[in-house]
Parts: sequence; C-alpha cells; structure tokens
Amino acid sequence: MVKSYFIPDTCIQGAGLPVHLIWDSEKKLKITLHFPSNLLTPKEIYNVTESGLEFLNGTLSMKEFERNGYLGCLFKTVVYDEYSVESLMRIVIESEEGIKEIIEKNILLFRTDIVLDRMPDIIRIRAAAHETKIDNKILLLNKGLGTALVKLDVSSESDVSVITSNSIHEFVNKFAAYLLKRTEYLEKQFPDESNLIHDYVTLIVRVSNGQIDMTQEELTRIDKIMEEIYDACMKNEALVEAIMELLVGAYLASVSVISELQSFLEYLKSLAGHKIILVDSMRTLVLKPGVNNFIARLNVTDLNHNFYAPIDIDVKLELESTEGVSMPLYSIIEFGGKEQ
Repeated sequence: MVKSYFIPDTCIQGAGLPVHLIWDSEKKLKITLHFPSNLLTPKEIYNVTESGLEFLNGTLSMKEFERNGYLGCLFKTVVYDEYSVESLMRIVIESEEGIKEIIEKNILLFRTDIVLDRMPDIIRIRAAAHETKIDNKILLLNKGLGTALVKLDVSSESDVSVITSNSIHEFVNKFAAYLLKRTEYLEKQFPDESNLIHDYVTLIVRVSNGQIDMTQEELTRIDKIMEEIYDACMKNEALVEAIMELLVGAYLASVSVISELQSFLEYLKSLAGHKIILVDSMRTLVLKPGVNNFIARLNVTDLNHNFYAPIDIDVKLELESTEGVSMPLYSIIEFGGKEQ
C-alpha cells in the first residue's frame, strides 16, 4: 500500500526527527504511529485534518488527510541521560478492506559525552632550544557519538595569560584581508546573492578572529547563514566554484606565516578521530619560569546547540626554563574517545 517512506537511521538528541509516507492517493488509509513518549514528542503533523487526528501518549492515529496520499511528521527528540539510545518507530497502515501493513525501524538517538578523564596536579614542561616536552597532559575524552564543541575560558585568577601568537595573528589578518578585498568582486559577480555572500564572508572572518560566542542566539544565526549559503550553492554551481576559489586562495596566500603548522596538522588529525573541536585552539599560553597556576573552565556544546555541564580546570603548569615561553593552547590537552 505504501509507495515509499522515510524514517532516519540516526538523529542527534535534541534535534527534530522527520518521518513521511507516500501512498496511492485513491486509497483511503488509517495510519497509526507508535513511539516511546519518553524519547519522542510530536511537534508538527502535516497534511492531516484536525478532526482526523487522535493523539494518545505514545500513539498518533490519522485517517483524514487534506490531500490524500501523503503524511509528514516532525518529532522533537529529548536529550537523554545516556549518550546512545534506540527508539523504536512502529507504523501500522490499515486499508478500508482490512489489509494491514506494518513498518518498524529502530532509530539511534545519539549525542556527545565529554569526560575529563585525567586532571594531573602538575603538568611539567621542559623547554629546550628547538623542542618543548610536556609530561602528563590533561586527557579529554568523548565517550559519545556526536561532535563536541569545547571552548576554554581562562579565569582572571589564573597566572597564565592566553593570547594569539604572532604567526597565527598574522595568518588571520592576511586571511581576512584577502577575503574582504575580493568579496566586493564576488558580490558584483553574483548580485542576487550579494547580501548572503557578505554575511558568509563576515562570519568566516569573525570565526577566524575568535569572535564567536557559544550562545544559543549566535549558533542559531550561524546555522541560518550556513543553511542559506548551502541552498544558494545547490542552485548555482558557479557560486560554489567562486567561493571555493576564494577560500583556497585566502588560505594559500596566508598559510606560509604559520610557524606551528606541523603541530597544528597533527592536532587536526587527532580531532578528526575523536570528534572534539577545541574552539580557539590556536591561541597561545604564556608561561613564566617555575609554577604557573592555570584555572579555567571548559564550556561544552554540540552541533545541535545542546549545552552540557561545564568542566573546571585547575592545574599547575611547571615550566623548567630560565625564560618564559609561549605554546599553543591545545598542546597541554590530549584528546581521546571513540574512533569514528
């Protein structure tokens, strides 16, 4: 009876979960959806008349449609105690002749799960002429299945200051200058998308300069811009090529100034496996010789804007050197978790 249907295999917890069915428009059907009410809540029901809808805890029954042959539903998922849980969706389709068809599918609801697995009392740092050795780093694990965004905010009580290194600062400035200089040409090339191009490039420059706040309002705005630029690119292949040329050109024109490039690439390789993105990772810790008290807080969110309990950092950084040193923020943190 059903020509096609869609139930996703997975869904990040807290996000919307879409379901739809298509059938022969000449057939009158009763469709009943059964789902765990502790995990899913109906948010939107499309193409169903008010009189043809019945909702009881964990069950949706529909038999009158505004235009027969299509049903669409959007469920709200919860952020569950466990980072991974299966939700069974059971759909029962019944015809006027008494023919019954059943569709069942388990949906994996997942989220990130960031754990501070190791917090040493002291991290010893031995600085030599061409190499810095670090013992016993902070170990941050992602035990969950989703990507985590982690931002470290340093306390005013900390002895350690955090700055942007000269080479990274120069890279960001050159990268941003290249983008801004050529954006006007891109806007003239695609006048219908000029405002969107301006917003997109401005967003990239702000991200490059570490000017993004991990607030619901900020992340929602970023989502809106990224969705709009994606939709525009799907409709215009020339726009895709122009944006890629712009970004690659900006990178190639600027990357030579990064003295920490090799260590940065190793850091990116680690993130790809464990799905932890450390915001402002290329900022620099400035240490003085001897013991430095490092007090900070890790704020954690995910790609669906779910916010998790912050993680407090309180550790002594002991620098064995006669002079102060600067080192990338990510260098005192080791990342681990599920390889994905």
